[in-house]
Amino acid sequence: MGQHNFRLGRPFVARQSIEEMVRQTYNNARKNDGLLGRDAFMRACHAFANACPEVADHLVPKKVAEILNPALSPGLETNDDGIRPHARRLN
Repeated sequence: MGQHNFRLGRPFVARQSIEEMVRQTYNNARKNDGLLGRDAFMRACHAFANACPEVADHLVPKKVAEILNPALSPGLETNDDGIRPHARRLN
């Protein structure tokens, strides 16, 4: 009766924890559930879309790809040849 939900009006989760949640979802789908990369990526997209409903649906895969592979971020420095560093494997 006299309870007050102090979380009302606050963001669902912090930005850092959303990024960590996406990485964990992808890694768990790959390692524990044995999914292929494409299916694990789609599961991570679904988790991100649920956590960030304000992001348009057509931008969700791009945002998830940037979280999983920071080399895709637009502000990343390139080497002398104009080539971005190689992606790292997650497993």
